[in-house]
Amino acid sequence: METAEQDLSKLTPGLIKKLAAVMAGVARVPKNGRNSFHNYDYATEADIADAVREGMAEQGVLMFPDVVSTEWSKVARRNGGEERLCTMSVRFTVTDGEGAIVFHLLGEGVDPSDKATYKALTGAQKYALMKLYLVATGDDPEREPEEEPHRGSRGAQQQMK
Repeated sequence: METAEQDLSKLTPGLIKKLAAVMAGVARVPKNGRNSFHNYDYATEADIADAVREGMAEQGVLMFPDVVSTEWSKVARRNGGEERLCTMSVRFTVTDGEGAIVFHLLGEGVDPSDKATYKALTGAQKYALMKLYLVATGDDPEREPEEEPHRGSRGAQQQMK
């Protein structure tokens, strides 16, 4: 059984310097996406990829996704009917050809038709890039939502966007 631990055994000083150089070249990514149904703005996967692509290419760093597993379930829609929820575990390998870092991330996607898989993979890749390069979007996930009353547990109130 594969664990979700990071594999740092092939992480070389050269790769660390290259990853740091990419990170140094990334500024805050604006939230150009808009979810009108839930009423929030977000940074798109394309904007995150655009923010790191040039730096990764200059440093000779590539990232490869490998879908480890997918789980499917049905979720009820607010207006009736069902949608498909895909929860996907993805192993990412980041390498410069000499060293590598391997880590796992989950992605989820919901769609009434055939796009849940792609949404799950896109979400996993977006957060892999954001976390690897510490890409800021202006979010504060520890901030208490203003609409909800304080319930005494910060973890129960955190929302992922």
